[in-house]
Amino acid sequence: MLRAETDAPFYVDGNGAWRPDDLPASLDVMAELGVALLEQPLPVAMWREMPAVRERAAFPVIADESVNSVADVPRCRDGFDGVNVKLPKLGGLSPAAAAARAAREAGLSVMLGCMPESSVGISATTQPAAWADHLDVDAALLLDDDPAEGVSIDPQGRVRFPAGSGTGARLRAEIRSLLPL
Repeated sequence: MLRAETDAPFYVDGNGAWRPDDLPASLDVMAELGVALLEQPLPVAMWREMPAVRERAAFPVIADESVNSVADVPRCRDGFDGVNVKLPKLGGLSPAAAAARAAREAGLSVMLGCMPESSVGISATTQPAAWADHLDVDAALLLDDDPAEGVSIDPQGRVRFPAGSGTGARLRAEIRSLLPL
């Protein structure tokens, strides 16, 4: 059904919920569908099983739940092709920069990702986009009522930065009007 609607590349995120027995058939189907990237298919504790997944996959396999600090990054080298660097999870821009540097030193690709967050967080996450091989910054699109405006994604999937200083994120006027001066 998906490919009847679009030929756009897409990512699949297992959120560490799959079992090794599920993967051979799933990896084959994902390859047929043209999956561009797979995030954290197995639980964090299954470090030993990840190299076989990485070897079998026809696309990059990226660590997500396995990376909660800079110290976790080198451990991902054998079982993953890259790591998902999330500013909120790692503690901000400086630890995220250290994680990206550690990934490069380990021969891993860098994905900049997001948590469930508004355009305020997404605008901060996209600032160091030049570090990234992959971007996953769509969380604000899932909000019914984003309290801010900032970085946006155009219909072709390109990240668009607003004019202005800082991250470019600004509270919407109706939200600002609720705040005391």
